[in-house]
Formats: sequence, C-alpha cells, structure tokens
Amino acid sequence: MYNISKKLENLVPYDPIEGEYPIRLDANESFIDSPFTEEQLRETLLGVSFNRYPDPYAVKLCAAFASYYGLDAKNVTAGNGSDELIGIICSSLLMKGDRLLTLTPDFSMYRFYTELYELESRTLPKNDDFLFSADYLVKYIRENFIRCVILSNPCNPTSVGVSGKELLKLAKLSNALVVIDEAYMDFWSESESLLPYVNDYPNLIVLRTASKACGSAALRLGFAVCGDKLTRLFRAVKAPYNVNAVSQALGEALYADRSRLKEAAADIKQSLADLKAAFTEKNYAFVTQVYDTKTNFLYIKTNQADEVSDHLKQSGIVVRRFDGFLRITCGRADENAALLHSLDAYK
Repeated sequence: MYNISKKLENLVPYDPIEGEYPIRLDANESFIDSPFTEEQLRETLLGVSFNRYPDPYAVKLCAAFASYYGLDAKNVTAGNGSDELIGIICSSLLMKGDRLLTLTPDFSMYRFYTELYELESRTLPKNDDFLFSADYLVKYIRENFIRCVILSNPCNPTSVGVSGKELLKLAKLSNALVVIDEAYMDFWSESESLLPYVNDYPNLIVLRTASKACGSAALRLGFAVCGDKLTRLFRAVKAPYNVNAVSQALGEALYADRSRLKEAAADIKQSLADLKAAFTEKNYAFVTQVYDTKTNFLYIKTNQADEVSDHLKQSGIVVRRFDGFLRITCGRADENAALLHSLDAYK
C-alpha cells in the first residue's frame, strides 16, 4: 500500500481567494488591463513558433530585462515566476536538512518551499514597526549555522521597506546565502535595490518579477539576478524549457517598451497615494494604523479584520485578510471609490 510522504502530511498549501468577485484587491496585481497594445500582441504572437520548444535560456528576454534595469544579461536567469526560482534555491542550491532563515511577517511561500524540500526552518520576528537590524540577523546566522536567509523588500504583506544599505550589510557580514525578493521595488526606489551589487557579493541573489509593476502576472515571469557562479548553477539545475515561448516573446516586448512601463508604474503609485490619502481623511474608527507603504498596496492594522473583510465581500470586493490586519491592493479610480463607499457603510 502506498503511503504519503511524511513531509506532505501536514503541509498547508498556499491559499489564494477563490470565487468570482467584481473587484479584486487581494493579490497585488496591476489594475491596468494590459501593458500591450493590440498591434504589439498581434505582431509578437505571429512571430512565435508554436511547433518548436522555446529558447532554454530565454536569451532575448533576459537581455531585454537586463537592459531595462541597466544590468549585464550574463547575470540574469529567467524563471516560470519567482516561485520557480525560490523552489530552485530550496531544492538545489541547498541540501536536505540545511537551515533556512525567514522573518515574520513575510511572504508565506518561503516557508512553504522550506518544508517541501525538507530544509530546517528557522523564523525570527520583526520588531513592532516591521523592521529589523542586519547586525541582529548576522549574529543569529553565525550562531545558528544558517545556510540561507530569504526575505522580501519591500515586504509582502507589511508594505514596509528596509534600506538597501542595511541589507548590503547582511550580504557582506554573513556567511549565508542571502536572497532578497524585490518584487515591489519598482514602486519604491531603485536606489534601494541590491541589483547593482550582485557581482560584489557572491552570496547574494536578487529576485524580480513581471507580475506587479509590469502588469503581467499572467505571463508568470520571474528573474534571478546574481554573480557568475550562482547564475551558472541556476541555469544548470532549472528545467530545460522552463519559460514558454509566448511568455518569452511578450516579456521581451514588455521590457523593450520602457516609457510604457514607467507610465504604468507611475499610474499605480498615484492610485495608491490617492487611496492612502482617502483613508487618512476618512479616519475610519476600525483602523488602528495605516503603514507607510513602499508597494502597490496598503497594510492596515485593525481589530475587525474578519468583519470588514466579510462586509466587503458582500459588496463584491475582496481584500487579503491576516490576523489583525488587512492588505488592500490599490485599484482603478472607480474600484477605489467602490471600496471606500463600502467602508463608509460599514458599521
């Protein structure tokens, strides 16, 4: 009789909100329907050879991504979303039983892959304002023989950003693999990014995605940027044709259209600023704190998270609920207005 692997017995899957809702403000996606013009879509897809396997190394896509961020393409590996790249780090760059450090609160999938690939999970809490000291992490890493630390910056779900200078200290002083997930950095400041330093620190991996500011979540495009040695390892252990031809072609077109991407990111940042200003003006009684966001969403402290979330669902609006907090993605002007109208009616 077949017995389920023990590592899967108590594994809790990632739990996205299911169902049909007119307004989705729960997944930190872009509210801009498509970053492509009809002409771009037509021309790009006509050039795809559907009967052939895609380029195994996504050379043109990586070159377009590198050009957009001012990088060398030799340091870029494309993945089927950042999730695949996180999985590769846990399954291949680390060994079973290695200790991986995460922080809390942070993106839940880090610990999911830690458990799935039978690593030893260690977790440290952030302080009350969701920040942390690199010196404290370095001390813990050294004393506890941590092999890898992974964290998001700016952070999902807290929306808080830690200075790049602080995280460089972590890469410089620790002897662990340091993975910084910069999925939301486009909404903050490239001056806080660690992308320019990957060749200076052989233990540093920076992750980026096309799902947020680029408005292309459906393409499932993620990128690992690191030094030569780690890049060779990524390319050696990833699946041979991990990024499909359609995503490669559209991704190349996406990053080549610099002005369109910058304009989209600016529109999203303006929407977020307007939404935060509205929360400040309305001063809802159920809101304890709205955090200073560096992302495309608001993180709100409230002792009525369940009640408010359920109320919004009755209005056809979904947001992400956490224990004592709500994470609300900014939307189009009409979506933000509908959200605020529903909250005005909340008793």
